[in-house]
Amino acid sequence: MPIVSIITCTWNSEKYLEECLESIRKQTFHDYEIIIVDGGSTDKTLEIVKKYNIKKVFTDIKGGVSRAMNHGIEHASGEIISILHSDDFYYSSSTLELVVSKFMQLNCKWLYGNLVRKKERQLSFQNNALYSKDIFEYTFNIPHPTVFVKKSVYDEIGMFDETYKYAMDYDLLLRISDKYIPCQIEQYLVVFREHEASLSTSNWSNAQKESLMIQQKHAKSFVVKGKGIFRFIKTRLSRLKTFK
Repeated sequence: MPIVSIITCTWNSEKYLEECLESIRKQTFHDYEIIIVDGGSTDKTLEIVKKYNIKKVFTDIKGGVSRAMNHGIEHASGEIISILHSDDFYYSSSTLELVVSKFMQLNCKWLYGNLVRKKERQLSFQNNALYSKDIFEYTFNIPHPTVFVKKSVYDEIGMFDETYKYAMDYDLLLRISDKYIPCQIEQYLVVFREHEASLSTSNWSNAQKESLMIQQKHAKSFVVKGKGIFRFIKTRLSRLKTFK
């Protein structure tokens, strides 16, 4: 059975980290390693990490989220890599068992599933549309927390572009999708926690602008570029109406 490397990036993560690590500990699949990459926490984050006897813990890794994730990938020994941020957690105790079985059955290079969003105590279940490379080229509609990628793909394609601060996952997955079609599964894999301090929530506008820049960089035609711009404008207008 393949080993799964779970990379968890932390920075003053004491509020949610325990739930994240508990969701890993409860997995029915046990052939995994946890890699903690900490950006210099000053709270009780590292005290919580010590409780779980994690062997690969890297501290004071500066340079942002992209650098932290890349550092984890560089030190991963597993065949499959999951990036599970400290404020997220696996939806089910059988998440890893399910994912590994799908990799073996379908001979995947990368895989993703459905996402559950958690805002305060409210859960909302997000069902993905059927994967389309054409749509993905102008719409970032793959929930990155649910993505699992073979280490060999990172070796071949490269890791996260560290010049990006918010939408580095879109850039990476566009590069991977140019080479490999993902295996898409219907099960819910990860719970994504929405809160004011999360990177995607607190920097929504900047993240959207960066996503557009990445989309335009990778677009292979003026038509696709135009669709990306149209979606950008439509999303921003919709957001403005929501907050009126």
